[in-house]
Amino acid sequence: MKKILIISDKFKGTLTAIEVCDTIKSVLLSSGLGYSVKTIPMADGGEGSVKSLTSPKDKIVKCMASNALGEIIEAEYIIKNNSTAIIEMAESVGLLRVEDNKHNPERTSTFGFGEMIVDAYEKYGIRNFILTIGGSATNDCGIGFLSAMGLYFLDEKGNEISPNGLAMKKVYDIVETIEFKKYKECSFTVASDVDNTLLGERGSARVYARQKGADDKMIDRLEIGATHFVDVIDKIYKSDVAKIIGGGSAGGVGMALNHFLGAEIVSGASFIFKELEVEKYISEADLVISGEGSVDSQTLNGKLVKQLADLCLKYKKQNIVVCGVVDDKITAEKLGVNAIYPIVRNGVKKEMSIKNASSELRILIKELISKNIL
Repeated sequence: MKKILIISDKFKGTLTAIEVCDTIKSVLLSSGLGYSVKTIPMADGGEGSVKSLTSPKDKIVKCMASNALGEIIEAEYIIKNNSTAIIEMAESVGLLRVEDNKHNPERTSTFGFGEMIVDAYEKYGIRNFILTIGGSATNDCGIGFLSAMGLYFLDEKGNEISPNGLAMKKVYDIVETIEFKKYKECSFTVASDVDNTLLGERGSARVYARQKGADDKMIDRLEIGATHFVDVIDKIYKSDVAKIIGGGSAGGVGMALNHFLGAEIVSGASFIFKELEVEKYISEADLVISGEGSVDSQTLNGKLVKQLADLCLKYKKQNIVVCGVVDDKITAEKLGVNAIYPIVRNGVKKEMSIKNASSELRILIKELISKNIL
């Protein structure tokens, strides 16, 4: 009996991770070929990460927090063993919490993310935090969430700045209040889906701001603002925060968490793999099917299917990738897998494939079975 392990992230805008896994599983089991199938719907530190880590024993907490535009919404986080809060940044200030026509990383703020941390600290006495920070609508280098926690950012006249992406260039001084300093006694682990540093061609603005609504001119302004903010931090703290690996994640939130709160930045996928015993299941499988909505240059920066590919190579397991779309520049060899199969293929219109993602995925898996690939 062939043991097949299916591990997939969401296909953004079309299918959830659970739907991807269940669709592939149902086709395999209905084939009558006697497959043994295990599914692990998951994420890599972006949206859906908390859901993938939730167990029946965990406490699900609802709180009121600001979305990226300052609108009050209901957000959720979980508490494990009455001692550790797992908070997903995208729950409050994620792209999906803001209407598409309102995406603007100069105007958005991470303030609501800080409100969630404060809620767990004040209401439940939490001192150990695991933070997943992918999928944000922001590029404010963390000044929003830090402001919510009591850190003051002042302009040249000593006035407190309204924290958003546009405000980074206005920061002249940083004041740590007694209220903020109590959080420095807490433990923070950051699960991030990228390892980019903050500035430059692989930095937060140049790589990620466009998908958050920025045009070329805005990207330039965000880069200038972040560079100024980094200079202020380095001058005050005698540091070099631009070199922090993962500092560019979530529009600079990785840098802010590491520098101001001493957070450890770990691979989101690796962290979740450990929690869900993914390595164990890979070692027991004959074939691993990994899934992600888009396989592109960002995938090579530590996203889910790349992490899975590395583990499959370690255990010498066959590994194929199914995805929504694949960048022509990304080959199976470059990714380290046996093959990549997108549902958007020659002869199939992209719009139709996305609209009918579930049925197109079924068709693809049936084709792979008929060709003895599975």
